[in-house]
Formats: sequence, structure tokens, C-alpha cells
Amino acid sequence: MVGWNLVYLLCWMCWSILLVDDSERWRAAISEILRAEAQLRIIATASNGEEAVSKAEEYQPDLVLLDIQMPQLNGIRAAEKIFQVSPKSMVIFVTQNSSPAVMEAALKTGALGYVLKTTVASELRHAIETVMNGNKFVSGSLSQMLAKEHARKVDVRDV
Repeated sequence: MVGWNLVYLLCWMCWSILLVDDSERWRAAISEILRAEAQLRIIATASNGEEAVSKAEEYQPDLVLLDIQMPQLNGIRAAEKIFQVSPKSMVIFVTQNSSPAVMEAALKTGALGYVLKTTVASELRHAIETVMNGNKFVSGSLSQMLAKEHARKVDVRDV
């Protein structure tokens, strides 16, 4: 009984995660990255957008890690529906897509994070902590690219 109470006490501070990616390899890789984090608990996985919405409604996770390019329903559309069925869930997109336009569309859904799969090993833990504290996170390489693009748009006459 004491063991169960200790687990309960420790896990009340855990963040529950729904992991969504159509690639079993990526789901396994992300699970491995998060395995060492005691406060993170993957409670369900899904392999497409429709399944993600259904599991989000059923499990009401604290966080959804969501790919964009998936069958049946892409991640952006899935995020819109997830926020309807699980309004307290937070979303971080974990994707290969580095297009600023796609990132903007993804974040307009209400998602707070956007992590590129090329940097997931080094950035995912920090992204989760940032988002779960209510702040936005965008992969460093994408942030730098956006800053450079924005700098090119600024006309010195406007300063």
C-alpha cells in the first residue's frame, strides 16, 4: 500500500502525453527520448489524425505530440479537432516540415510548440517544459530562419 501511495504522489505531478505519428519508428524514437523523464508519461499513441482526435477525447492528455503529414487527417486539422474535444490539452507539432507557412498555420490552431524532427533529440525535452509552462517553443533552426527572413523584410526607412 505504501508503494502505491508513493507512486500516486509522484505521478500526480506527471504530464500525460498522447504521441501521434504515422511512423512506428518515430513513435519508438520519441518514446525512447522521453523514457528517462519521470514526470512524462505516454498514456496513448495514435498513427493517424482521426485516431488522434478519438484518443484525445478519450484520454484528455495534458500534451499531444503531433506529426503534421499523416493519413486520414493531417496534423493541423487534427489539432483543430483535438482542441474541441480536449480543450485543456496542449499541442506540440513534431514534424519534418520546415516551411514557415506550414509552421504558421500549425501554430494558428492554438498549438504552442513546433519541433523539427532533425532536432528532436536535443530540443524535445526543453520544448515540452516550455510549452507545459504556457510558453511557445519553435525549433532553434526554424527560429533563426524566420529571424533572417523577417530581417530581410525590414526596410531601413521604416526604422
